[in-house]
Amino acid sequence: MIRSIRTAAPALAAIIALGLAACSDAPATAPNALDDMNRSDAIVIVGRPTATLTMAVKDYTTGLMVGGTTVAFVTGIGSTPKNVVDNDAADADKRNGYFKVVMPKGTIYGGTVIAALSKYDRIEASLQIGSTATNVNLGTLSLRTNPKFSVYVRRGSDGDLLGNSEFSVGWADGSAPWMTRFDNLDDMNATYGIVTFYGKSARTHRICEIKAPYGFLIPTPSCQTIAASWDQHIGLQFLHYTQ
Repeated sequence: MIRSIRTAAPALAAIIALGLAACSDAPATAPNALDDMNRSDAIVIVGRPTATLTMAVKDYTTGLMVGGTTVAFVTGIGSTPKNVVDNDAADADKRNGYFKVVMPKGTIYGGTVIAALSKYDRIEASLQIGSTATNVNLGTLSLRTNPKFSVYVRRGSDGDLLGNSEFSVGWADGSAPWMTRFDNLDDMNATYGIVTFYGKSARTHRICEIKAPYGFLIPTPSCQTIAASWDQHIGLQFLHYTQ
């Protein structure tokens, strides 16, 4: 038995030598198995879950869809809004007044109209809903129609219309005006002497003449204060006399 073990020892040494020789042919920078696991192409990145939000914007009086609006969608309180223009790339619905937007998933969602035609009021145009669903319907947001004003600029002696006047529009408390309207340039009426425009919300407006027709004085008083309601059309006149 002892002789057989001694005889096997040289053979075993030869096998070990062959193994070492094979190892010596391996590159000095052989990849580590752990490094392979950490390579970017071996990692599966899981994205944040999303939810699909839908919302409709309609006219309060007629119930018809209102296109051309911009809605700020939010996920959660205090999150950064995602401003989506009706029918732009972020709006998957592609119908006037309907919105379909993909947002990060949360538990509270909101939508606020931040831009619309001047005829529509946006002060309270906001919706909010709590949901854990993947598809969230915010519902319908109805816009009220702002009061419309038609200012008639007349000659005091005979009531004839006079063109080329300019007006500022603000609130009744005399705070800084938030709009100016010039006759037949940025008003809704093509008739000289009639300045038509939409106000802003159902509040008391203060309309002041800041430029009189050529050759005429600005009336005294130069401002008129008018209580206005939604969907109301109000007419008022300013009488002018020569300088």
